[in-house]
Amino acid sequence: MEQEGSHLKNITILTLVVSASLLFTTGSNAQTKVVVVPMPGDTEFIEVDTFDRTIVVGGSGTDSENGAALLAALDLVTTASASSPWLILVEPGVFNLAASELVLIPYVSLRGAGIDVTTISAAASSTGNRAIELQGNNLLSHLSITDSSTASSSGAVVTTGNRVRIENIKIVADDEDGIRVDSFSDEVVIQNVDVTAADRALSAQGGNVDVVARNSVFRSTGDNVLNVGSGSSVQVFDSELTSTASSKQIINLLSGELEIGFSKLSSTSTSTINTGTTSSGDFIIYHSHVDTGASYSFTGNSDTCLATTTPANFFASACQ
Repeated sequence: MEQEGSHLKNITILTLVVSASLLFTTGSNAQTKVVVVPMPGDTEFIEVDTFDRTIVVGGSGTDSENGAALLAALDLVTTASASSPWLILVEPGVFNLAASELVLIPYVSLRGAGIDVTTISAAASSTGNRAIELQGNNLLSHLSITDSSTASSSGAVVTTGNRVRIENIKIVADDEDGIRVDSFSDEVVIQNVDVTAADRALSAQGGNVDVVARNSVFRSTGDNVLNVGSGSSVQVFDSELTSTASSKQIINLLSGELEIGFSKLSSTSTSTINTGTTSSGDFIIYHSHVDTGASYSFTGNSDTCLATTTPANFFASACQ
């Protein structure tokens, strides 16, 4: 019976791999193997001859066992490069990293089975820790992240390299940033994400070129919804920025550039938009709706501030 169960597991994995190959391969010559990380009770890794450089992580163990298997899968990737990218597919389940960090080295991507079925949880306590770090040329998609870390200067998802995509993700960060784009991390695309953070929902730390967010919802319960650091260029389209924080600006713009289009801004508390307390920034907002239940104002200086919003001329007195 034990041998039969192992055989059924192979069939299930092979079915998943064949489906995934339709999404991630573009030619008929993709082959070699998929490495399946064993769950408790298995004695060896299973290799299925299908296509290159893919690891499937099962989710049938306990939350801690699943998390350990996911971290072990990352340790298997040692040859990722521009000519040899790797993909990690994560099955339905909860994957508890505890205080560990999940680090995607360059040219490694991670895809879950869906926002409602694959969840990665973390609870770090060290300063600067993060649940997931993206070091460049990564795709993170189709899963949820629950981060109850209590360390300062941390984030649920942190990009430290260039050319990163974050798509179809739900993030709940209890005590830190939702998505943090570290200094000089460029070409970051955020699409179809839902972020609720006790700190900043989205923060471009400084010197970031081409950070673009689309079709997303960003909420903060304790700090700025959006932070644009010095020298950063950020664009937000077709999105919602919502603040329930007390005495915090919904947007903090230093000497960077911010463009908001076809979006909605709302706040249940203070709604000051800070455009630079020590230096100036460029701010353009158009075809967007601003919650009329709040009184928006600007602090600091702004080199350029152009607004076309509903209600008409809502920013007229503050946006010069």
